[in-house]
Amino acid sequence: MSLTLAIDTHSVMFRAFYAAHAGGNGAEIGLNIMRRMLGGVIENSNPHYVFAARDPGKPTFRHELDDNYKGSRGSTPDELKKMIPQAIQMLEESGIPVLCEDGFEADDILATMASQIKDGHHLIVLSSDRDLVGLVKPGVDLLMFVGGGQQKWVTHENAHQVFGVPVHQVADYKALVGDSSDNIPGVRGIGPKTAASLLEKYSDLESIIAAKDDLPPKVGNLLNEEAIQTARLCKQLADLHNQVPLNLDASQAKWSQEKMQALTRP
Repeated sequence: MSLTLAIDTHSVMFRAFYAAHAGGNGAEIGLNIMRRMLGGVIENSNPHYVFAARDPGKPTFRHELDDNYKGSRGSTPDELKKMIPQAIQMLEESGIPVLCEDGFEADDILATMASQIKDGHHLIVLSSDRDLVGLVKPGVDLLMFVGGGQQKWVTHENAHQVFGVPVHQVADYKALVGDSSDNIPGVRGIGPKTAASLLEKYSDLESIIAAKDDLPPKVGNLLNEEAIQTARLCKQLADLHNQVPLNLDASQAKWSQEKMQALTRP
């Protein structure tokens, strides 16, 4: 079995930065924490290949769909801005290819890699972003950093517990409920329980829309024309694009003890 570890660069970096920042330290300590975090995961998982994905640092196709996408996020702290290029350089100097594609987010790169996993191969996605649960399936696991320095494994056996819906319904769920972290509004008045119940009965957003006249008035009345347009846009924003043109030579991602030494050096 060939095992690949895919690192969500910004997610891991943010986790490391705020762990350092909580102790009154900044980018330099954050980088050392990131080294230790990655080194520990790699030592425990023993992958054959390691690569990372990062955001392009400029608008993507989702911003073209909606100017307000991620518009609710606050400004990035100056120390974190300083750490971003340093973290990318640290990965590259450790021999870890860092993939980036204009117009797409790191999530889309990870989704593309997950879609290409075949028998005999296994992918571990390392991220604190629970939205990536939508990638989980047999052969693809999500390893999440959670509070207190702990880690949580999300596999095809427990992935449905994260949002309360099967993984193939995550984008439909977010289209209804929204996602405040990405400024995805969803349908006003529909919460997690209602969304999960609707998806259990009708499978996807379009089937729910088609059945709106059969829904209880309390729910059906929420799905007016404006709400339907918003929900469809929200699903486009929430859907992960899995056809990103990847320029990755597997030999460049092959892991070695020399790379481990470069990654974990003080």
